[in-house]
Amino acid sequence: HKKFCLQMLQTTVLATPFPSSTTTSSSSSSLSNIMPSGNGAKAKQKRERAMKRDDASSVAHSQLKVNEAAKTVVCKICRQNFLCTVKEPELRQHAENKHAKNDFSECF
Repeated sequence: HKKFCLQMLQTTVLATPFPSSTTTSSSSSSLSNIMPSGNGAKAKQKRERAMKRDDASSVAHSQLKVNEAAKTVVCKICRQNFLCTVKEPELRQHAENKHAKNDFSECF
């Protein structure tokens, strides 16, 4: 029995090639490219996400043009613009404060 185990061990050891130092370094670098792990990889991923976010936010997104386009309600007397979402009580308040002599229907 001992002889058989020793023979199996020798054939197993001789049959499996030992990795050389060049193979180990190249395989470890390829493994690190395939499966990154640890805090270094997390930091790298965080930097990459931050770069993508900075690239996307570098374009200015101003609401000024959109807000100007949305001013569709205009007072007929003083030509003051109001946003399209304005409520009637606010328009009535404008008519009462600015144009007390005129009727609401004359303003809007």
